[in-house]
Amino acid sequence: MVNLSGLRQLRQHIDVDREMQLRRSVFRVLPVAHRSPHDAVFHVTVFKTASQWMRVVLSDPRVYRRSGLLPYVFGGHGKVAADPTAHAVAPRSLVLSLYANRQTFDLIPKPDRWRVLLVARDPMDLLVSWHFSNRYTHPENPAILRRREIMAGMSEEQALDYTIGEFGQVNDLLLPWLAEDDPQVFLYRYEDLTGQNAASTWEDLMADAGIDLSGSRLGKVLATYRQENLRSTRATPDRRSDKYASGRSGSWEQVLTPSQVQEFRQRYAPLIDAYARRFGAQARP
Repeated sequence: MVNLSGLRQLRQHIDVDREMQLRRSVFRVLPVAHRSPHDAVFHVTVFKTASQWMRVVLSDPRVYRRSGLLPYVFGGHGKVAADPTAHAVAPRSLVLSLYANRQTFDLIPKPDRWRVLLVARDPMDLLVSWHFSNRYTHPENPAILRRREIMAGMSEEQALDYTIGEFGQVNDLLLPWLAEDDPQVFLYRYEDLTGQNAASTWEDLMADAGIDLSGSRLGKVLATYRQENLRSTRATPDRRSDKYASGRSGSWEQVLTPSQVQEFRQRYAPLIDAYARRFGAQARP
């Protein structure tokens, strides 16, 4: 087995696109023990659903050896450029951390045999985690800097009001996926993939992707990338923000005011209803 653990240390020095290139180059010389019946598998996600953690899990060489699917990330950041038709996906690809709505996804040229692994999260927890990430913890980029400049000087309540308005972009990405029943799209809750009983959910995900990885083999892969071992400690202006950006379910109840809960539920009722319909009793009210 080729040891790629060094790539975890290199990640702070190279971008994701280059990392994926290196992984694909090394993987091509590895023997494949099992091949997925799917020509392409897409991990579709939205912000604050452990997308980067899932990227490193699914790009592990042990996953490749049990699937024959080469990892790929669009543009190094998972976002599709202005012309989706320019992003033809090669056969035998595992496309990771793809941020795309259904309309954009449908325009991407892809092999005939494909399926989607879609990760969703309780919309109200997603709102709160996204807010604190935008305001405090996310590495700087143009979009983050723009939001932080707007929120500078606001109280937390005012900044949350602003985030509720901005959440429309998350709604527009996620809602079309949840509103449509498609046998090629398999849904998973963020809470199940990261909770106490995550192993069984990960086994379902691997099986749905045609990846022959379960039991102790899968357990060893997940142990390699435990979130607490990979999460960096960032200096933030307000350390309490880490508590709410850390992924704890139900955090919205301690953060949002009653009027904000009402506003969010009214504005994004279709998303909340679609999430509850697709996940049934598991979905929070």
